[in-house]
Amino acid sequence: MSTRKGILLTGGRGDRLYPATVGVNKHLLPVWDRPLLYYPLATLIQLGIQEILVITSEHERRSFETLLGHGARWGVRFSYETQAEALGAAHALGLAEDWLHGSPCVLAMGDNIFAGERLNELLRAADRETEGCTLFASRVDNPQNYGVVRLDQNGRPTGLEEKPAKPSSPWAVTGLCFYDGRAATLAQQLAPSGRGEFEISDLHQTYLQEGALRILPLGPATSWWDCGNLMQLHDAATALRAREIETGRKFPTPEEAALRAGHLSPEAWTALLERLPDGPYRRYHALLATTAAPRRTAA
Repeated sequence: MSTRKGILLTGGRGDRLYPATVGVNKHLLPVWDRPLLYYPLATLIQLGIQEILVITSEHERRSFETLLGHGARWGVRFSYETQAEALGAAHALGLAEDWLHGSPCVLAMGDNIFAGERLNELLRAADRETEGCTLFASRVDNPQNYGVVRLDQNGRPTGLEEKPAKPSSPWAVTGLCFYDGRAATLAQQLAPSGRGEFEISDLHQTYLQEGALRILPLGPATSWWDCGNLMQLHDAATALRAREIETGRKFPTPEEAALRAGHLSPEAWTALLERLPDGPYRRYHALLATTAAPRRTAA
């Protein structure tokens, strides 16, 4: 079980998804059979994280509290923090300083989905690093749309660029970041960028200059979708549906992740199933319980 805390970022206006996001936060949009936010949430739970801070806007906070509650049904505990203005991911991380209280953390962008056979192995490798910052990078065809990292022949980072017009690297930095206990304090020390935001890439630049930035490349066995636009949202839903049809298994849900992480006692698992409405989602989890019996979390 990880000793880190988790942070879920659910801000942003969702302009690239307009008009689908008129009246609804993009992280609540359905991707195949569940809200988009359920995917990064399941990744955090899968890692064994039990303390999770959800950072959102004031007017959307109630929507996330309705969706997630306090977290007890998944054996985790949610806290909520409001970001008054959309001032960037690093600003949001800085808001978590008191809540983190010096703990290492994982920052998950709420619109990023990771899936694949090696995902759990990569998560564990990143979690083992107790100092500095560890990021996942994915080779993409359109690096100009992302923050990119330059790597030397040994896979060590040598530079970072934010949405470069002429990218010097095909490696995009993804939205799952592992930090040591200094991250929130360092984030608060950043200056705003030219567009008036506190850029997460500037925080990563700080770690790079210290020699404390590590990159774990995502290979072909691991998929990543940044669902900030309609094409990626559609591609993710299509791929996840095809995977389920082919294998008969869903991408881990928060319920399944909690079960396999040992967060739930048999009684808690039974109670969780009873609260799910009758339908395919409940029937899938009822069947799952016969193949992955829950175990009690150690006291």
